[in-house]
Amino acid sequence: MYVVYNGWKRVSQYNTAPGSEDNLLYATAEGTPAWYTLNARMSCAFTRNVSLQLGLENIIDQHYRAFASGISGAGRNFTISLRANF
Repeated sequence: MYVVYNGWKRVSQYNTAPGSEDNLLYATAEGTPAWYTLNARMSCAFTRNVSLQLGLENIIDQHYRAFASGISGAGRNFTISLRANF
């Protein structure tokens, strides 16, 4: 289990200089709200050279936007990986 977290950034803390990464355009009237995602990942090794990894990300399906990004983060999603070493 792991958590990804982003703290609140108030509008008064934004850098409005040209070329700034703050991207005030995508903030709410109060700034960029805090958010977090709960995630889980597990791995199972079948042999020394073959393993399977399963993941469940954003378990609570939290809507969020990474700081200075105009793109919303992924909703709840599943991952699966099969790893083989030769």
